[in-house]
Amino acid sequence: MFLNKTKEMKNKKVIIMGAGITGLTAAYKLSKDGYNVIVYEKDKVIGGLAKSYKDEDGFIYDLGPHEFCTENKIIFNLLNELLKDDLLILHKVSSQYFFNKFVPYPLKPLDFLTKIPKNLSIKVFFEIMANRFKDLSSIEANYSFEKWTKSRFGKTLYKEYFKPYTEKVWGVNPDLLDPRTASSRISFNSVFDLLFKTIKHYATKKDDFSTIHNPLKDKFYYSKKGIGTLSEKLYNECIRQGVKIKLGYEIKKIIKKNSKVIKINFLNNKSISNFDYVINTIPLTTLVKVLNYKSNIIFII
Repeated sequence: MFLNKTKEMKNKKVIIMGAGITGLTAAYKLSKDGYNVIVYEKDKVIGGLAKSYKDEDGFIYDLGPHEFCTENKIIFNLLNELLKDDLLILHKVSSQYFFNKFVPYPLKPLDFLTKIPKNLSIKVFFEIMANRFKDLSSIEANYSFEKWTKSRFGKTLYKEYFKPYTEKVWGVNPDLLDPRTASSRISFNSVFDLLFKTIKHYATKKDDFSTIHNPLKDKFYYSKKGIGTLSEKLYNECIRQGVKIKLGYEIKKIIKKNSKVIKINFLNNKSISNFDYVINTIPLTTLVKVLNYKSNIIFII
């Protein structure tokens, strides 16, 4: 993610595009290591998609849901370092309204027995068993989210549960989504897999789920007064360490030569050309409009 810490790299000039959480974190870490960092942001305020707003009654709202569900000690230590007393450890309760009941999300093993109608549970059970036997005799390509889910949970559970939820979240037909979207969001391959991993979890106290979307995890990290608190803390630390943050700079064009970025033009008729590295944190859809892919840009996703 960050540049190598060598003597030759010290005091190198790094341009960061975007003053969201990712851009500000990169600026914070690099400036601590002695790099000369300048951040350019098209908006008049920092935060990107991690902003918080306060209404006239004093209520605080986040721009979209933001939380940290991680066991990564590096990330936790960074949050603790920045937020200090503003770091919250919370326990979440998420539910979906499913067949006239609030069903916990993600589904837990007993939910299949107690929250789902019995006739549906029986139908789903036999479909899953049939798919298991089918997998023993033939292997079909999981070319989409829909195919991946149907092959593991059957047509009924896909139609009643996974399809409408996925369409609502992503806004597209699940058959057009990459199967990796399913495998990364659904941490178990079937009801049986979920049951086995749950028993193993409680017996060994170890997490055997392959993704961060573990149905047994109910803890997450957050910041007091909204996610904007984290953006503000990062901003203040960056300024204290000498980072220059320029707001209102929307990129018009990125010019490169021999696969190296040599100049960045902005819509306000200003430009920059004296830098060593460029780190991109703006949306890739925006980036491709102003740049050919091959460059000395470091992508952070």
